[in-house]
Amino acid sequence: MDRAINRQKVLLQHLNPSSFSSNDSSSTSLNASACLAGDSAAYHRTAAFGDDVVIVAAYRTALCKAKRGGFKDTHADDILAPVLKAVIEKTNLNPSEVGDIVVGSVLGAGSQRASECRMAAFYAGFPETVPVRTVNRQCSSGLQAVADVAAAIRAGFYDIGIGAGLESMTTNPMAWDGSVNPRVKMFEQAQNCLLPMGITSENVASRFGVSRKEQDEAAVESHSERLLLLRLVDLKMKSFQFPPRSLTQNWRGESVTFL
Repeated sequence: MDRAINRQKVLLQHLNPSSFSSNDSSSTSLNASACLAGDSAAYHRTAAFGDDVVIVAAYRTALCKAKRGGFKDTHADDILAPVLKAVIEKTNLNPSEVGDIVVGSVLGAGSQRASECRMAAFYAGFPETVPVRTVNRQCSSGLQAVADVAAAIRAGFYDIGIGAGLESMTTNPMAWDGSVNPRVKMFEQAQNCLLPMGITSENVASRFGVSRKEQDEAAVESHSERLLLLRLVDLKMKSFQFPPRSLTQNWRGESVTFL
């Protein structure tokens, strides 16, 4: 029980270091100078923090449709930059104290997406001393970015990191590039790698017993006004109108007009 109480004190001290009484000899007060501006070399881990890892902020842009949405003419780096800047402004973070920015991304070409993320960091105000890298673990890439940062903090590589995600389904192709190796048909597990994400999500929900009702409730909660006000980052879009377009590729060979 004592260990649990002590751990709870440490976690609370992450969020509000000044909340502990100075008369408590077992706690170490946080020196405010550790959070002031200065190069990362001057930043040292505060003993009171131990090896606990705490998420202190989470922000995102709005979600738009691919090809026809509000961000269809917005470069990927211009989507990420406002979110990174919001992290600095809303947390009073000293950018030079960030040890790494890890961005999960699936569709963007590896080296190009990494460069776009690096440029976005510069737009947001991070110095060149803060490294940026990308990670691709398909649809869990953003989560993997957060996990990588948490693991690096716990291992002592740095004290502050940013885990992010970036995707532009307008500028990056969603189709398989080139032909699939015919050999894949000889290995069932390899063939399963081609399963669409929709089927994969149904399989995961079935395996872990997550009902559609629970998924819908989580979706409604995540899009509630209360959470949006806390997490949504303003990103101005270009003024545009959608002209009617005519397609003739439907399965009946008919011309279809849509907005």
